[in-house]
Amino acid sequence: MTCGKAGRYANYENLMSQHDRFLLSEKEATAILDNIVETVRNQWWPTMRRAGVSVTDCEAIASAFLYDGFFYKRVVQ
Repeated sequence: MTCGKAGRYANYENLMSQHDRFLLSEKEATAILDNIVETVRNQWWPTMRRAGVSVTDCEAIASAFLYDGFFYKRVVQ
């Protein structure tokens, strides 16, 4: 799904790049995205465990949730 100026790149900066397209101010979009990040950060592991996913499998899929690249800033030259 295309979600920003960099297309499908799943990254904070890209998601924020077209907040106005969704009729959100930068402040509103930041608040929403920060809330999503915090919810995923705090809830994905316990949610998976409640669903019966093993610790080993949770560790194997951990990088799919808030991977380091999500927060990288693109360097434009």
